[in-house]
Amino acid sequence: MPAAGKQKRWKETFQQMVENSLRHSIALVEGNPNAPQAFRPHMDSMSSQIRWGNKLAPELATRLMVAAYPWPARWGLTDAWRDHLEQARRGLAPSHPLNRQSQACLADIFQFSGQPEKVLEIADALFSDPSTPPGEFALLVARAAGAWFSALASQGKIVELEQAAGRLWERLESASAQTPPSLQAEAQAVVLLHRSILARRKGDLPLALESISQAIAGLEGQVETDRSSMSEILQSRAIYHWVGANYAAALADLEHAREVSASANDAIGLCSAHGNRGLVYLSMSEYDQAEREFLEAIRLSEKNKLTYLLMKQVGNLGIVYFNRGDLQKALRYIERERELAEIASDDDEKALAEGNQAAVQIYTDRPELALPGLFSTHQKYLDTERFETLVGVLADLSVCHYRIGKLEESARFAGQAFDLAREKNNPSLILVALRARALSAPPAEAVDILKQALQLAERLDRKLDIAGCKLFLAQLSPAPGARRRLWREAAAILEQIGAGGWLENKSAGDVIILPLTV
Repeated sequence: MPAAGKQKRWKETFQQMVENSLRHSIALVEGNPNAPQAFRPHMDSMSSQIRWGNKLAPELATRLMVAAYPWPARWGLTDAWRDHLEQARRGLAPSHPLNRQSQACLADIFQFSGQPEKVLEIADALFSDPSTPPGEFALLVARAAGAWFSALASQGKIVELEQAAGRLWERLESASAQTPPSLQAEAQAVVLLHRSILARRKGDLPLALESISQAIAGLEGQVETDRSSMSEILQSRAIYHWVGANYAAALADLEHAREVSASANDAIGLCSAHGNRGLVYLSMSEYDQAEREFLEAIRLSEKNKLTYLLMKQVGNLGIVYFNRGDLQKALRYIERERELAEIASDDDEKALAEGNQAAVQIYTDRPELALPGLFSTHQKYLDTERFETLVGVLADLSVCHYRIGKLEESARFAGQAFDLAREKNNPSLILVALRARALSAPPAEAVDILKQALQLAERLDRKLDIAGCKLFLAQLSPAPGARRRLWREAAAILEQIGAGGWLENKSAGDVIILPLTV
């Protein structure tokens, strides 16, 4: 046989081998939709098959990529899978359904890699095509709408987010009879999740819980449920319980989410679960436990190159050290949070980092340095309706003005914080606002306000706030015996939670203001 003929025969044989390998892997993945661990050990082999398949059998290669998603990203294989999916863009015609589906997967990876501008570029084209069949459209929503919504939120485009969620919901509803029930439930759950996030941002916690519980019920009613979606939605409900100071319910949902994520080796779900548990323990003043959770979340996000999650956990760990009284360590972590947010072009996280940095500066020897950051953050949250953080920054403005001797301004900001917290009927925020109001109130009135705050702090079991109330009451008490008793009680609490540094070189009756952490 001539050499040219042998080479042609070899190429045909090799192509057949690649196609057969891809078909075998597709059968393995599609045959185990609820058991991704069945194909987890074969990911290296599949990656090799896809590399060759993108050259020799692009349709089969893309089908495997789409079938396996979202698990490669959840297992930390974002770099390799991003390369594969970007190659798929060039291997299939733009109108091919598999091309659209691969783009949806790519948008999700871009979001977790901290590239929201690329998410928006893909999503704008992906969801504007009216010719996409209903079943495929639901799949695109399930895969990429969450990344789209998150990217819009990260750039402060809240009106666009609301409009996008409304359009997707209407289109899903209009074609529900033509869409497989499990796929419809998953797609609607993504939209409901982000509607609940919008409700939370506006302070309507009951609506947020109603929307997210509707999403969970829809997923639980299906035999086939994407475990990564279920984990994400359970964690969102946990956050709403946390916002409402229902810490036991929050931890229960987070434990359920952790189990769901662990059963599928979902690195993103596990990272988020640890970070969210850290937030709950932070509010409970369980700082050792909060530190452990945030460090584990940082380890997982660094290992799996999840910039989007890493910056949040780094910033939250900074707040742990702030609440303990280690201001320099807190500032180092918060500066890293700001740097990562810059890299990720995440305006929302940059504003949060700036606010965190300013909150710490209030308690240094130069509290006036915090004012530019506080005012900038205040304006940011006025524009985006993030009421929880808005109450926090108003309280910080009150403390800062108190520390620089501007009592009228302190009272004005504290009053705004209290009015907003009371309007939203949020107990944790009311507590923070009450502590701020006490700063500039006349002594007798301040004592009454602090007693209200102390009662609420004890009901919520927020130990740092309990200590803060007792220290201020000690300062205001005219009776030496009561002053010493309140000081000792506060000191014992601070020692218990690892925040005794706030009392170094201090004595009963000194002016000591502990952080007003939302």
